[in-house]
Amino acid sequence: MILKQKISNIMGPSGIFAGYVLFFAGLGAVYFTLTAIPVVLLGAVLAFSTTRSTLDLGSKRYRIRFFLAGVIPFGKWEDLDPEDQVSVRHLKGTYSSFSAGNRRTTVGRDDFLVILSRHADRKNITLACFATQKEAIELSDRIKVLLTGD
Repeated sequence: MILKQKISNIMGPSGIFAGYVLFFAGLGAVYFTLTAIPVVLLGAVLAFSTTRSTLDLGSKRYRIRFFLAGVIPFGKWEDLDPEDQVSVRHLKGTYSSFSAGNRRTTVGRDDFLVILSRHADRKNITLACFATQKEAIELSDRIKVLLTGD
């Protein structure tokens, strides 16, 4: 069974909005001049770049992929080791931006992350991001059973 999860965007809400503006403004400007192509590419990178994970429970492996501009994937398959630990962490964060009138806009983020702690190289890898704790614990328990072989 293969599970695919979107973990996050590379930018917060302000950066994504700026990416959309640059992307569509660049598309309009390409009609007049081809030198606007870098603006379109920059907008695509800001607006559409994401990090996603693919978890293959049957083969006991995972892949963390970075999608540049939403279409060009980077990442390789890694094997799950029996010594690895899986945990659930609560992530509470905010994105803040200031307007021209010096007014602050804050957008909250309240997620539950499934974290794989690699024993061999001491890395913490985010495998999934959920809105509820129940979903995160269910996936974490499935991975723990897979790792222990029960």
